[in-house]
Amino acid sequence: MVDENFICLNQEVIRKAKGLIFPAAESEGTFRLNSIFFRLSAEMTTRMHSAFLRNASPSDQFLSIQHSRYFENSISRFSDFLNRLNLIRWMHGTFESQTGDDSKYWHLFAGLAVKDFHTDLSSLMDSLAPVIITTTVGVDSLNHDASYLPGFSHLLPDRRRSFWQKLPSDIQSLIHNTADWWSPIKRVRDVLIHKEHIKIIFGNPEDGIWFQNYNPLVKLSSPQIIAEETLCIANGGNQVIDFWKYAAFAFSELIVFSDALGEVLAEVLGGTSESLTECMLAFNCPQIVKALDDLSQNANE
Repeated sequence: MVDENFICLNQEVIRKAKGLIFPAAESEGTFRLNSIFFRLSAEMTTRMHSAFLRNASPSDQFLSIQHSRYFENSISRFSDFLNRLNLIRWMHGTFESQTGDDSKYWHLFAGLAVKDFHTDLSSLMDSLAPVIITTTVGVDSLNHDASYLPGFSHLLPDRRRSFWQKLPSDIQSLIHNTADWWSPIKRVRDVLIHKEHIKIIFGNPEDGIWFQNYNPLVKLSSPQIIAEETLCIANGGNQVIDFWKYAAFAFSELIVFSDALGEVLAEVLGGTSESLTECMLAFNCPQIVKALDDLSQNANE
């Protein structure tokens, strides 16, 4: 495990992520994203409908409803995350073509977009917790009528209300490995959402989206995002992050994690990933695909 304050690229993960992205023939710039988790979610919906059509017992119907409910919620959060990237792409392109008074909002709006990116990613990660818990620990382990459901942090071993000890070892391994990428991203997210902070966007839209944030309670000269050189440039001794490369880094880790998680959960539910019907999510953000290519190229130079 690397330092939780340091963002480090995993080239094997980037390679796997690129293998899960397919161009959509019907629309230039649109891609389809493949993941076993998406296919398993569709399977849970099919099982729910099947339980009702065959007049299954009330307990079996309840079980199928809860499984489908939590998977569908996660897929909705995946869509939110992909749409957020699409929105940032659209906003970036719009500002690139603007001149005059409207261009003055670039630094303000781009800073908000960076914050919202972290919010959507965090919500997505939290939505995975009920899926994992109900599938591996059991549906009865959650109060489904409660307004508060456990988040991803409740899967970790160092929480008071933790499900860690009840999780299968292969799930524990997957969650443990997220510390290499989710811990530093979540640290940035916590500063943006919960702490006093300063968001700074550098340059103009045509330069890209270059950002950094600081916690003034610590030291304004200390950047809150620490990453390897491939993701950033030096700015007076501080690191300024290329948002599209940073987002591609998070994107690659997330989609590869979801694919591996789907494979394990499919086995827990008594099936295999090969038996699942194909299901993909569409997204329109060629900047992510280009950034993944750039990150791979930088590694090979």
